[in-house]
Amino acid sequence: RAALLYDRVRRRSGMNEEQIDTVLRPFIAAQVLPAVIAPPCRDPKDDQFLAAAVCGQADYIVSVDEDLLVIVSYRGIRILSPGAFLAVMASA
Repeated sequence: RAALLYDRVRRRSGMNEEQIDTVLRPFIAAQVLPAVIAPPCRDPKDDQFLAAAVCGQADYIVSVDEDLLVIVSYRGIRILSPGAFLAVMASA
């Protein structure tokens, strides 16, 4: 949510905060147990996000972190920038 609220992302998407919350509502994550990440992300601090996504059976990770974005996909979970995620949602 924080990444989607960046001014540059909101300008590109044309969405206000309420619209962003509406889009995200189906994607709100529940608390999950950690998973083992292999191979680990090039930034070990990002492993927690991969683990949460795996345990939560997420379809997407939305991030502006280049260490995550270079992975592109992890165990079938697409890793997208906020703008790319909004484009995917708009075309769905």
